[in-house]
Amino acid sequence: MKIKDIQNEIKNIKLDPTERRIILERVTTTRVRSPYAPIPSKWKFTHRPLVYTLASLLLLVMSGGSVTSASLGSIPGDSLYKFKVRVAEPVLGALNRSGESQVKWQAQKALRRLDEATKLVERNKFTAEHRAEIEILFNKSVLEFDKTIKSEETKAEVPKLKTDAIRDSFEKSLNSQADVLKEAKTTTDKKQEIEITILENTVRAKVSLPADPTQEVGETEEEKSEDLLEGTIEEGPMLEEVSEIEPIIEETSVKVEIDTKI
Repeated sequence: MKIKDIQNEIKNIKLDPTERRIILERVTTTRVRSPYAPIPSKWKFTHRPLVYTLASLLLLVMSGGSVTSASLGSIPGDSLYKFKVRVAEPVLGALNRSGESQVKWQAQKALRRLDEATKLVERNKFTAEHRAEIEILFNKSVLEFDKTIKSEETKAEVPKLKTDAIRDSFEKSLNSQADVLKEAKTTTDKKQEIEITILENTVRAKVSLPADPTQEVGETEEEKSEDLLEGTIEEGPMLEEVSEIEPIIEETSVKVEIDTKI
């Protein structure tokens, strides 16, 4: 066969409709990186929670460690309370890396809410609005506590004996706080008594232990050996991080104004 005949045969080769469609689909669906596309920086933050945490931590430093410390002692109605629950506590919570420390942090926050309610009652400022705000935050912390502790039990990184002890210790603390609220009803007016009763019932609903201390079961040896919720409500373990921030901004004089409206 002559070369000219071969060339003619090649010219007569054609694709059928099916072959054309397949080739067209491959061309149009295959992504090809342009040589002119910018190269992503290895320093770019792609993990959004990390970005939010760093930004919030920077805000804490800029606003002053003393402001953060003061906000942790605020209660509903104070100018720094929104800063406390929306900025300070979330950032301090992000510093807890392990699941066990996260569980304890959520328990501590829930107990803080009840302590805030007690202080409002003492100041005769426990209104329906404040009770509702505390109740929402309290339920959120208890929900996160249950969610995190179940996650730890599933992963089996923390022994179940320890998670059970943490849960029992938390419930006993809730029972004690509920008893404090019950006692407060005897020395307050009728209006506050109604709001206290609502919050007390909310707390009791989260507890499986008996409300009467004389009916409580004795502690096991494992429970006695660990102080699982060590520290007071006002001076939790996260205050150490705050004290480390304060020297950095000791010379900073920044006034923080927080909108008290929800």
